Amino acid sequence: VVHASPDAPAVDVYARGVATPLFADVEYGEATQYATVPAGDYVIDLRATGASATSAPAFSTGSLTLTDGASITALASGLLGSTDGDDRFRVLALADAFGADGAGQARVRIVHAGADAPAVAIDVGDDGSPEVASLGRFADTGEAGVTLP
Repeated sequence: VVHASPDAPAVDVYARGVATPLFADVEYGEATQYATVPAGDYVIDLRATGASATSAPAFSTGSLTLTDGASITALASGLLGSTDGDDRFRVLALADAFGADGAGQARVRIVHAGADAPAVAIDVGDDGSPEVASLGRFADTGEAGVTLP
């Protein structure tokens, strides 16, 4: 889980129907480790840190199907206080499927989670040649990632 919503409070992350949070007190700018859960269908509920496990969630995902061996990063982004479809709060469920890299290379997934920024180019080496020519708001470079030196 990555908390990337600048106006959202710290959250406890629950799998619906489970009284113990998967992650507790996740603050803006923080990322958790991966959790291991059985394959199946899940709804993830977000509650303000310390709220009762039986209280109404501040946000719920739709149903997420997790297959055996899947690796998913959930990224909370957008503005919690907005109702505008362009910048409203959302959780992006990003399946990871990184392949092997060559020596001296790293594979990364780049996500544009800025609620108020237009499409951007990503030039990792600052050499005038962007590795990603255009990345729209709430878009990512895909589950295979991008190979970088």
